[in-house]
Amino acid sequence: MDYCTFLQFRDCVRNPKLYLRTLGDISFDDSSVACTEHFVECIGELYNCRYMLYAPLTIDAIHYANRAAETMSNCNGAFVNLKVLKDELLINNHFASTCSIVVENLPHGTLLSEAMYTFSYSHLMQGLNNLKRRMAKHNICHSNLTPNNIIVDENYEWHPIRWYYAVNGKRKNYKEFKNLAERIKECAIPDDYAPQLERLSLLNSLDYPGKRFPLKERRRRVITDNGTGFVDQNNNLVIKDIYRHATDFMENRSIVTTKSGLKGIINRNGDYIIPPEYDDIIFDINSGDSKAYRNISLTIFDYLGEVKM
Repeated sequence: MDYCTFLQFRDCVRNPKLYLRTLGDISFDDSSVACTEHFVECIGELYNCRYMLYAPLTIDAIHYANRAAETMSNCNGAFVNLKVLKDELLINNHFASTCSIVVENLPHGTLLSEAMYTFSYSHLMQGLNNLKRRMAKHNICHSNLTPNNIIVDENYEWHPIRWYYAVNGKRKNYKEFKNLAERIKECAIPDDYAPQLERLSLLNSLDYPGKRFPLKERRRRVITDNGTGFVDQNNNLVIKDIYRHATDFMENRSIVTTKSGLKGIINRNGDYIIPPEYDDIIFDINSGDSKAYRNISLTIFDYLGEVKM
């Protein structure tokens, strides 16, 4: 069996020593669990390095991942390292079945979805053009180059992540590069006004007490003695630290867990899109729908938070 369920992967995130064969020492950020069409993912830290782990949710998923790993094996470290660990995840009754896990190392930096609002036009285009050259040199296509799948480092270099759909063929990147260039033109800061804002975005030494996380969609998650909240790019507290857990913002939404253990979804202003009344919520970034579970009941919400069924 080479795929698992969301619940099986969540059990692994909560107890990696029990469910992972070789990566049992990894420490997961369980608030970062998210689903795409074919994978469920979570960020973890192992020996001071950050990784993204993906578990296949469909029969096709591991085929895509194996193809991507073979495609990237000839890139000589030009991009993030992607590996498929066969039989890494133990699942089912008495662990009689296993599932492969896809692992990517995560570089330090800012997601392009945030950087395009805080970096200059020339620096962003520099990163885009350098990535074009690297991908053309290695004749590789990412197949899903979106602002949420690219990390921009302190030298303005771009590092795509979520490589599991990668194939050979540089021409297939043309449309994605064109779309990224158009987004940069719309969103980037004019070069004359950029230096101060760029320094603010790149510096990660803000004065707000507690543990800090990367800036995502103009919000930075912070954990204090009170709980989890969010500050903006100027370090102003914009969402009070009243939650037990919260995910980083994606598509203007964060899944939050209240002190009583119930989950909901808030927007960047802290307003509820889905009230905190559920045991678990899964947001699908492809469809925009959210599946909310309470006991044995399932409620599906659309992107605006309206009930679908």
